[in-house]
Amino acid sequence: MNSKYLINTAVREYPDNLAFIGPSNRLTFKQLDGRANRLANALLDLGIKKGDRAGILMQNCAAYFETEMAL
Repeated sequence: MNSKYLINTAVREYPDNLAFIGPSNRLTFKQLDGRANRLANALLDLGIKKGDRAGILMQNCAAYFETEMAL
């Protein structure tokens, strides 16, 4: 199974369970999915499309995970 399938299943079946616990915030699967979708739509608006290459350079945090999901 790939991570996209696992995340989508968790969002559907356990939306209110915690997906991320960090030093300054906590996100449920539903919140994480919503934030990643908003970022994905913003990237599409900027012209980034499926098949393009992108890199992420940031510390391990909620924003990293959201960005990875959005891409």
